Amino acid sequence: MFRFPLRDVHMASSSKISNKPFDIDQLNKLVRTFKAEMFHSLLFVNNVREISLCEISEVSGQPFDEYKVTATLSPEDEKSLEEFAGYVKETSRILRKGSVSLEDVEKREVSYVVSLEDNQGKKQRFLVVQRCGFERDAEVPFCVNSAVTKQELGLLPRGGVATLLDSPSNTDKKAFCFLPLPFTTGLPVHVNGHFALDHEARRNLWRSESEGDHRGAWNTMLLKSVVAPCYVTLLSEMRQHLGIQDTDAVIGRNEALQQTKQYLQLFPNLHNREQYWDELAKEVYRYIGNKEVPLLPVHRPVEDESASEKKEKDEQASRVKIEWFASKEEGGRELFFNDLSTVTAEQFKKDDASTKKPANSVSFTSHRTSLYSDREAVLLTDTLLRSGLNLAEAPLNLFNQKIRCRCSMR
Repeated sequence: MFRFPLRDVHMASSSKISNKPFDIDQLNKLVRTFKAEMFHSLLFVNNVREISLCEISEVSGQPFDEYKVTATLSPEDEKSLEEFAGYVKETSRILRKGSVSLEDVEKREVSYVVSLEDNQGKKQRFLVVQRCGFERDAEVPFCVNSAVTKQELGLLPRGGVATLLDSPSNTDKKAFCFLPLPFTTGLPVHVNGHFALDHEARRNLWRSESEGDHRGAWNTMLLKSVVAPCYVTLLSEMRQHLGIQDTDAVIGRNEALQQTKQYLQLFPNLHNREQYWDELAKEVYRYIGNKEVPLLPVHRPVEDESASEKKEKDEQASRVKIEWFASKEEGGRELFFNDLSTVTAEQFKKDDASTKKPANSVSFTSHRTSLYSDREAVLLTDTLLRSGLNLAEAPLNLFNQKIRCRCSMR
């Protein structure tokens, strides 16, 4: 139940709370703003499963649901989320008591699928990953530990991410502090965190005012050591939801390409003007590289003699197995990015004549003709894959993103 400060000019003049009038028009504007955010408001909350916006009928005098949103989880996911909520509550208690430090909080992660539906027919399913607790090797800044000890910072190391499952959306995703904040991140997933917010409207993330500012340091720590690992878990689990995780499964090339494209669109871009989100994107790539998480696909062609004639007519009709690689594996398999469709004849001539090794820098200018046609690039790629070379089925811009984050790649 919300209590709104309705007051006319006369009431405002004598009010001890505020001398500003607040009329019905302003209240209706506030309600419309809340209604626009309601659908996604249940994504990261633990115990609320329904939100209703009610009006009182002028005819009957009875309340009715003007707008309603419900969240539904499977019994298994409901139990997992309930256990996670219990752990968060206990963590909050022992941190307030001073029984443990931030570094000693055991990390706990939960992932689940939530279906959101409103009373106007809109329905969407989301994969949500939440975590409480920093990475074990995380270094908590001194200013943050000091603020916690002095009880100047009462936030929990808790955050998460969410992505739409049913149909990918290109719309910018929101930031959340459990409920939606009024800005987007430029990332392909929704981001939640127990952030330090500005002290005025509490509608934006806190901006560091000095080098030792504990609120800004907390937000950065939360994104790097809580949200970034959740992001990597989401990428890993999305493969199963898209049907491309099983390395023994044989699927059509077109289906593999379509599902892989949708999967790769979830990787973050590094062209974000906002420092917080740019740092999060970089940390995702660093985490994948440092932990050697096998998230990059290789489409290995499968020989099918019965389909050989058809394959000659239509290379895209062939079938593949999807194998998963880390960007770099110490003492293990090597992964290479495929630039056959972009290397130009001019570049090839400039390469070392003895090795014919492709140049490190690839031009993306459209007025230069590629050395290979699309079909030739596919045929040559398949030949290299069949010979055992591991060529990632991923765009070169992903390679460039990892290079910018100083992740070792080939």
